[in-house]
Amino acid sequence: MKGIVTEQLIRFENIETASAIYGSFDGHVKVLEQAFHINVIPRGTDMKIAGEKEDVEQAVKAVNGLLLMLEKGETLNEQNIDYVISLVQEGNDDKLPLLTSDCLCITAKGKPVKPKTIGQKQYVEALEKNTVVFGIGPDGTG
Repeated sequence: MKGIVTEQLIRFENIETASAIYGSFDGHVKVLEQAFHINVIPRGTDMKIAGEKEDVEQAVKAVNGLLLMLEKGETLNEQNIDYVISLVQEGNDDKLPLLTSDCLCITAKGKPVKPKTIGQKQYVEALEKNTVVFGIGPDGTG
């Protein structure tokens, strides 16, 4: 039996925010549609999400997570969009605020170095709290 079909409207503060969420040629919208099996209708600063109730609720959580990243100055890319989607699908959307962590340092080219996953965030916190930290795993994963 199919779930209840519902719609939800998300209104963005400005067109720049909407454009960042939509992505180039609505690329981010297409990723959201495939991941959550929904239909998205982007119209200026409004985004209408339609589909089965659970799918729409998850998609809204993902969009809110992406908005949180934008508010903290993050640039949306395929990697962090996929990560937000996976957190929501796994039921770990409560951990989304952890992704918007502080900058650890700035590279010589002026790019910020930040943890990109929850695991990296926990590792950085362990480094800050402890004198000695061991990282165990295959070569190249750190």
